[in-house]
Amino acid sequence: MRLSFANGERADFIMEDGVVNLGSAAGNGLVLTGKDVAPWHARVLVDARGIVLEIMDPTAHTHVNARPVREKALLRCGDVLC
Repeated sequence: MRLSFANGERADFIMEDGVVNLGSAAGNGLVLTGKDVAPWHARVLVDARGIVLEIMDPTAHTHVNARPVREKALLRCGDVLC
């Protein structure tokens, strides 16, 4: 799976099966900067069953295709994550 960044703020991130944490803290697999990014914002799980976005910080504002995500969301190719 490839995560692409619409504004080109960073290079594409290639992800194999497994788990990648997203957030502003240095210990994340994908460190994201921005005033709205929580230190441990979310994680993406990829396996044979599919791709799942799991919100790690309940106060983090996260949307998939303009719809708010509070806990988990199934992701498909082409989804927009904000």
